[in-house]
Amino acid sequence: MVLTLKLVRVASGRTLTALEAESRVNATDISRIERGKLTPSASQLDKLSAALNIPAEELMKPVVVQGADDAVTSVKRCGALLHEAAK
Repeated sequence: MVLTLKLVRVASGRTLTALEAESRVNATDISRIERGKLTPSASQLDKLSAALNIPAEELMKPVVVQGADDAVTSVKRCGALLHEAAK
C-alpha cells in the first residue's frame, strides 16, 4: 500500500477531487494507487509529485504501521515533507 501518498494528501488538506484537479490524474486512479491496487505510471507519479510538491521517490515509499507509535512517526514524516515543500 502506498500509504505515503494518502498521508501527504490528507495532511495537506486535499480531497481526491482537489488532487485530481491539481495533478490531472483521475481521482479513481489516485485512490487505487493509495490502496496499492494500481501502480502509477511515470507520468502519473510526476504529476502527483508536482501537485504535492514532494519528490516522487518520497511518495512511493511504503509505510508500515504496526502500532500507534509507527502511525505517529509516519504522520510526522509526512508533515516534515510538507513543511520542506512549503519553503
